[in-house]
Amino acid sequence: MYLGTLWSGWLYGSDDLDVYGTRLIELPVPRFVVFYNGTEKEREEMVLRLSDAFPEAIRDKSDIELKVTISLLTTDMGWCILFSKEHLF
Repeated sequence: MYLGTLWSGWLYGSDDLDVYGTRLIELPVPRFVVFYNGTEKEREEMVLRLSDAFPEAIRDKSDIELKVTISLLTTDMGWCILFSKEHLF
């Protein structure tokens, strides 16, 4: 829902884009990030995929994939990412 809201604001906020036209509109590429600051020892960065939660026998039949990058905040790199002035979206 969050992604839909962001794209909706981007699409309808521009007078140049015809949402109901036949021309393909290139969308900003989404990135899904989770910041982890728990007590479990984890790698500094890792990737989880939604398809890993599907039964293995039918995993490749899915029409959707979601990849989430997890950044560990208990490292210097994690804090640099969180407090950088660069937009994360």
